[in-house]
Amino acid sequence: MAPVNSKPFLHYLFDYAEQQGCTKIILSLGYKHEQVTEWLKTQQRLFAIDYVVEETPLGT
Repeated sequence: MAPVNSKPFLHYLFDYAEQQGCTKIILSLGYKHEQVTEWLKTQQRLFAIDYVVEETPLGT
């Protein structure tokens, strides 16, 4: 959720994905996943957004 010009970096990645015609994005989340999932609730995009939370660090 690193801010870039007062918006999360993911905002710009999602804008780009939308422009490219993506239909689905899957995020792999771990540390501080709550911040990302809360922000995702505010997003209305042209593509589906799914996420997986890594409960135990797998070293990836």
